[in-house]
Amino acid sequence: VLCIEACDSALRLSPSAKGSYRRGIAYMHLQDFVKAKRDFKKVLELDPGNGAAAKALQQLRHRVQQAQLQSKDVLGSMFRGVEGHSERPVEDSGLDESSGSDFDP
Repeated sequence: VLCIEACDSALRLSPSAKGSYRRGIAYMHLQDFVKAKRDFKKVLELDPGNGAAAKALQQLRHRVQQAQLQSKDVLGSMFRGVEGHSERPVEDSGLDESSGSDFDP
């Protein structure tokens, strides 16, 4: 959280790819995937050839997929054995990149 606050302060003074990248990494570690994606996209706007941001965006997409699978497994195990339970997809969290949400490439 301190890292995000420091990046916020620095970015208010002078928007930069470096500050946005560092804040994006912090958000990714906190699993705030939407804000992390926003920062990585900003880095690529400011510096289209930034390989680190492109790689971080790929890692972020992978983490989102992992989180969705994990929550599907948890919900599935919660309802296993419950009478009348039918298999239904997990409600859309808005993080699925294939649904046209915030994770469109």
